[in-house]
Amino acid sequence: MRVADSAIELVIASNNKDKVREIAAALNGGFRVLSLADVGLGGFSIEETGATFEENALIKARTVRQTLTRPAPGGARPPASAGGERAVNDRLSGDVLAHTGAIVAADDSGLCVDALGGAPGVYSARYAGEAATDADRIAKLLGALSETPDKKGRAARFCCVIAIIFPDGTERLVQGVCEGEIARAPSGSNGFGYDPVFVLPDPGRTMAELTREEKNRVSHRGKAVRSMAAEIRNYTYDHSPHDVQT
Repeated sequence: MRVADSAIELVIASNNKDKVREIAAALNGGFRVLSLADVGLGGFSIEETGATFEENALIKARTVRQTLTRPAPGGARPPASAGGERAVNDRLSGDVLAHTGAIVAADDSGLCVDALGGAPGVYSARYAGEAATDADRIAKLLGALSETPDKKGRAARFCCVIAIIFPDGTERLVQGVCEGEIARAPSGSNGFGYDPVFVLPDPGRTMAELTREEKNRVSHRGKAVRSMAAEIRNYTYDHSPHDVQT
């Protein structure tokens, strides 16, 4: 049996350039990865009201898919005042999604620290407030752990859950976890978020001290993305005509 080789169109429900770039790199070819900005939803905002990574990932994926495939009232195109919605309907209507095989995926990820009862968890991006920078979040985290002893007391893990929605509405969830501990001070200039204070037991460096290739091999998102790629390829194979050889 053989399936024709072609790039699979994948819409990532995010405008975080670092995250989308990291996902595309971890996929390592075979996919045309699009951000929300690439499909006319650059200013799109989704309220994350879930209590778990799984709930938030599904909220984001479902919201984006519904927005991309929602027909205009009465069959007419949305007016120009509808912001990016007209562009979305022009470029990626429900029919186009079905014909091109575009898939929507959304990840929700965060840092879970044992000494903080699993916090910041789903609030990782908002840990120091909505307008906080990565440096602000790191400073608050280190302050909260200032009296916490090293090693087991500072154990933590990065968690990532990706929700995948296929053109026929089929939903899948995959996840990845990366174990480590929180350093006493930031180190490294690569990566983003809490990477400068997340120390991996092997090789004993922070996530921000790894190259992109090294990070993708061991990170929570890299693991989840590889699982996502496998799910997508399995789905594509199962839903594609095959050349049967006898």
